[in-house]
Amino acid sequence: GFDASTMADDIQAVTQQFEIAAEDSMHIADVYDTVSKNISVDYAKGIEAIAESVQVAGSTAKMAGLEFEDLAALTGKVVETTRLAGAQVGNGMKTIFTRLSRVGELSDEVDNETLSKASESLHQIGVEVYNADGSYRSFKTIMSELAAKWGDLTEAEKSNISFNVAATRQTNLLNAVLSNFSDSMELAEQAT
Repeated sequence: GFDASTMADDIQAVTQQFEIAAEDSMHIADVYDTVSKNISVDYAKGIEAIAESVQVAGSTAKMAGLEFEDLAALTGKVVETTRLAGAQVGNGMKTIFTRLSRVGELSDEVDNETLSKASESLHQIGVEVYNADGSYRSFKTIMSELAAKWGDLTEAEKSNISFNVAATRQTNLLNAVLSNFSDSMELAEQAT
């Protein structure tokens, strides 16, 4: 189960990962509450899954430019769609963040060829990972643009992008992120 001690540990982890002041820790609990109330998952299970995912992927999400509320909402919507456990969602999110952001340059998990393939597969459909000056675009911008185009892509394009961005084991999770991206960002705004 999910008890007060576990929740306290999770809130402490979020304050450290996202550099949230300790006096704002109630906001973290409020975000868990808001997101869990707004997804079609048992309330307590929703909070537990969101907290687990944030524990696993929080620091990587922060390096990719996401806020805590964004990660909590993305996780909530993915859990709602896939029914995956929080730790599974967190690990999948780390893969996606690492392949689509500057985090990949800072990680031993992804080599330059993998980053290049992810970037190239998105470039082919008009979604750029890099700005003109060579810096990374924000993860939210990339995903927003990709989500807007996702429904119009061929199955071959979707398959290629999914493999290059999310790897074989995380394609289901990427599909859930993209299918729910707009709703997730609205929920993140509501939770802010």
